[in-house]
Amino acid sequence: MFEPGGKYWASGLPVPYNGLSANGRFLLWLWRVTGNIIYLEKATALARKVRAGMTFLSDGTMTMPYWVWDSLPYTGWEGLSADPVNGLYTRCEPDPATEDVSHFSLTLRFMVEAWQGGV
Repeated sequence: MFEPGGKYWASGLPVPYNGLSANGRFLLWLWRVTGNIIYLEKATALARKVRAGMTFLSDGTMTMPYWVWDSLPYTGWEGLSADPVNGLYTRCEPDPATEDVSHFSLTLRFMVEAWQGGV
């Protein structure tokens, strides 16, 4: 989640898949450096969440949305009792946009490193 209470346009919203993947790579690195299993467990949980967002198609390709499935940015919002974005936006159209290649490269690197690490 982006830090609640900030003035960033996404403050209080969940981090998209590419951001989760960047965090996952960092957790894998911490695990490799320290040997602390907690980091591996957190990286594994992130890898499962990211994998759940991937859709493999019959033509051998895959797709995934930019935002996590069923998150507020993905589904949109209006008239919530508590504005999730610190009063900056009272309404947001759903954004089920497909991930682009440049952002997906972060996700791909994490998933490959997780696989190589036995996750």
